[in-house]
Amino acid sequence: MKNILFALCIFMATPALALESNNIQQFKDELMPAEIEFYDIKWQKHYLEDYDNKVKLVVFWASWCTSCVEEITALDMLQKDFRKLPFKVLIISEDYRGEEDTHKFLKQQEIRYLEAFHDLKQQLFNAFGVSGLPAAFLIDEDGNKLLKFNGKVKWFDDKIRKRILE
Repeated sequence: MKNILFALCIFMATPALALESNNIQQFKDELMPAEIEFYDIKWQKHYLEDYDNKVKLVVFWASWCTSCVEEITALDMLQKDFRKLPFKVLIISEDYRGEEDTHKFLKQQEIRYLEAFHDLKQQLFNAFGVSGLPAAFLIDEDGNKLLKFNGKVKWFDDKIRKRILE
C-alpha cells in the first residue's frame, strides 16, 4: 500500500501533471466517517466528532510526498488566517517514517498553526476512500462532507478560500 501511495504522490507531483485547484469534487448528503480514531503526538485518541462545532479541512499528507511538502506552509497560513473562525485544519499524516520524523519535519518547516495527527492503521485514509496524496476534505460543523480537493491545491487562491468560507 505504501508503494502505491508513493507512486501516486510522485505521479501527482510531476509538474506537467500536477493537479491544481480546479480538481474539486462536490458531495451531496454524504456524512464523514464516524468513530474512527487518529492520534496526536502524545498518543491521545481523537475523532472527527471532537471537532463537530467547527468546519474541518481534513488533509491527508506525508513528509515524503513532494506535493504535500509544497503545500504545508500554505495550509499553516490558512489556519492562521482563519484562526478566529470556527475552522480547523487537521493534517493527518500517512507517514511510514513515524511520528517523530513527522514532527521534526514540521518543526524544520516552522509550522506554527497546525497540529499533526497520525492515522496509524490507515483507517481514516481508507474510510475516506483516498487514492493518492495529498487529498483534502472539507466537512461542515454537522459532519457533512462538502468538498474533496484532489492533489495539489493553491490554498492562497481567493477562489479556494471563498469556497471554504461558503
